[in-house]
Amino acid sequence: MLRIQMLTVCFDASGKTPSTTTKRRGKSGEPDSPVLAVAGFASQAGVWAEFDYHWESVLLRYRAAYFHAAELAYDRGAYKDGWKGEKQKKDDFQGELMEVIENCGLRKFGNVLWTEDQNKVKSSKGLSADATATPYVLCARASVDDFIAYAIGEGQLENIEYVFEKGDEEHTLRQHFKKHSYQEPIFRWKHPVELKGIVQKPFMGLQAAGWIVWEYYMSLKRVFDERNSAYPYPPERWALKRFDDHRHVPGNVIVLYKSAPFLHLLKNHAASFVDLSKSVAEATARIESAKKGIIKA
Repeated sequence: MLRIQMLTVCFDASGKTPSTTTKRRGKSGEPDSPVLAVAGFASQAGVWAEFDYHWESVLLRYRAAYFHAAELAYDRGAYKDGWKGEKQKKDDFQGELMEVIENCGLRKFGNVLWTEDQNKVKSSKGLSADATATPYVLCARASVDDFIAYAIGEGQLENIEYVFEKGDEEHTLRQHFKKHSYQEPIFRWKHPVELKGIVQKPFMGLQAAGWIVWEYYMSLKRVFDERNSAYPYPPERWALKRFDDHRHVPGNVIVLYKSAPFLHLLKNHAASFVDLSKSVAEATARIESAKKGIIKA
């Protein structure tokens, strides 16, 4: 009997919503990020094994413990020594990692939410009274819905899993998925972590997921935060354009709800980033098709 390979998607998030946790502790909390994004990549188990090999090979060549786009951009963390001012080295490093993503044929999934639209999204999905439906959970749920729709469209009705980075809203997402009959999410580290003398092996794909979600998040966050105008990448934003180009990286990253003010901002800032506005109707149709497929199965 032919065994179907596990189809795994891994997601990372950018743009935290501290008020969702601090308010429960009786604190006022900091303002939520203006944008919340969840994005990542999917592929079969055999491809992920190939990805791990090539990704780690690039890291070893550049003597980098892991890849983290924000740390590399600002010469922090693993890039404090030997990287500052080394633009060509950074470009070559990222270029080789991008080739790994493209050559392995990873497929992107993701959703972006302007946090001021969260109540509109909750209302449209019948979740207004659901305390677990935070901006992070809304984006994560929508991304999983798109992944499930893709899996069903490919004829894979079993052996799927979704992996999220540890450190995000793990408890809340588990609660929400259990409440709404989703398969239980898996949470893994993106970097090696030592706990009580034992090194926890990371899910390497989460490093790639961290890169794509950071690119989309930073692109939109610039609209709302002029402090980010001195963004370290060159004006052409090559990484974001490669991620957004279906010829290089298939799939979609979708704006979860397109409010009128948000569309106005997109129009006024079109020159500064890729236009992320996708058809919400198309996304909804994919989700509904997925639900019907599950019922038929």
